[in-house]
Amino acid sequence: MLLLAVGVPTAYNDYRPSDEQTWVAIVWTIGGCLLVTIGFVGSYLLFADVLDQSLLVASVGAYLVVFGSVLALLQARQRSNKPLP
Repeated sequence: MLLLAVGVPTAYNDYRPSDEQTWVAIVWTIGGCLLVTIGFVGSYLLFADVLDQSLLVASVGAYLVVFGSVLALLQARQRSNKPLP
């Protein structure tokens, strides 16, 4: 929930193109939420079921994996000067 409530809006404010249209903002936000949700659930299941970790470790691990991955992706896109979709 923290990733969706804080991470996606923060990433949107920091990394979005400055001259975008409304539909681009909607797609960017929904896409970010889907990416974070799928990444978190997948990472959580990996930690909890496959690696047989406790639920706390699985939650923290999934958060760190998704947060770090998305931040690295956004930084790489920003450095390459390619506009975000």
